[in-house]
Amino acid sequence: MRLAQNLETTNLQLRVLTTAELPTLFELWSDPQVTHFMNIEPMQSIAEARQMVDLFSQAADGDSAVRYGIWYQQRLIGTCGYNEINWQLQRAEIGYELVTKAWHHGFGTELVGALAADVFQHLQLQRLEAYVLPDNIASQRVLTHNHFQKEGRLRHYEQTDSGFSDIDLYSCVAGLDIGGKTLDNN
Repeated sequence: MRLAQNLETTNLQLRVLTTAELPTLFELWSDPQVTHFMNIEPMQSIAEARQMVDLFSQAADGDSAVRYGIWYQQRLIGTCGYNEINWQLQRAEIGYELVTKAWHHGFGTELVGALAADVFQHLQLQRLEAYVLPDNIASQRVLTHNHFQKEGRLRHYEQTDSGFSDIDLYSCVAGLDIGGKTLDNN
């Protein structure tokens, strides 16, 4: 497996999800405030959380995706990871969500920075992408703080509970000097 089992930042530990975290994951993924910006409905049972973790485990076994639990002071506060990795095209898509109590503390910026460093330095990929609903201002700020640039809007790209929604595409590319910081994969 090329994908790291654990990543660490100054304040966070990112660990591959396991079924041991199911009660907390169900609480996270059943919160309508959290799932509002995700492409899932709030979960109704712990069995749905188990299915999600099993799906992530299968993808990680094939090195095509991975989902990490975000740990802060020995508490699971969210998940993040690579929703899709295309090794041939050397790109990955990230996603993340935090419990509402962890919002506005800088954790999103910190975890996205860790994923970007892993993508460019360890995985040696060329491009990192994120798809964001236009009204998710907090996520847009997290991405721009991590040198992502908005590439454009994909119209009626994703189906949500209220119909089809536009999605904004953000990306970060290896080797570009953005704001004085070189994002390199060498």
